[in-house]
Amino acid sequence: MIGDQVKQQLQSENKGTDDNNIGYCAAMCHTNYKKATWVGVSIGFFMQFSGLTPAMIYSVVLFESTGAIDPFIATCYLCTMDLLGTVLVIFLIKKFGRKTLLITGHFLAALGLGCSAVATVYKSTILMFVGVGVTAVAFEVSSGPLIYVVLTETCSDTGLSLGIFSLWINMVIMSLLTPILIAATGAVGTYIFFAAFGLASCIFWAIFMKETRGLSPAQCKQVYLK
Repeated sequence: MIGDQVKQQLQSENKGTDDNNIGYCAAMCHTNYKKATWVGVSIGFFMQFSGLTPAMIYSVVLFESTGAIDPFIATCYLCTMDLLGTVLVIFLIKKFGRKTLLITGHFLAALGLGCSAVATVYKSTILMFVGVGVTAVAFEVSSGPLIYVVLTETCSDTGLSLGIFSLWINMVIMSLLTPILIAATGAVGTYIFFAAFGLASCIFWAIFMKETRGLSPAQCKQVYLK
């Protein structure tokens, strides 16, 4: 019995190795791979359209437009909160599932962005600090590090490369789009835009994402086949 289990595990691992030789069309369209690939691609997409990188790149511009807080102090505070989130995720990832952290993190980030929008309207320094802090920490305990974890666990090598491509191409798109958003809608509209995509990501992952915490590497590669 034990010998059969070991044999089955080895066969599963060998299958996972063969899967790494697939092409891009198969990774995106084949029944065995497309779900894992598109969930991975979605993390890169929602990560950027929810404001993770754009909020950092244009933090000074956003804070200047709010008038609620000194842009230099706010940017330093934002970076400090990012560091705090990076430390926290080391412990949280051992206790909570990837899906749980992603959904919870993006939901909290959306709330933080909404808080920042309200702070901008009412010129509230305290609300701005709360919104910025919650958003920064929430991103750093969710999609910031977890995109690499989920892609590595569930995708073929080809699917992983598509997920990373999604991350960077969407960062370029949002880097170009964010100044236009700020000019057209102001800081309030920009925060609401990011928050809306953050909430959309929670719904998408709740429906399509599967949990991999506690599974073996071979089981992770096959979780989207079920």
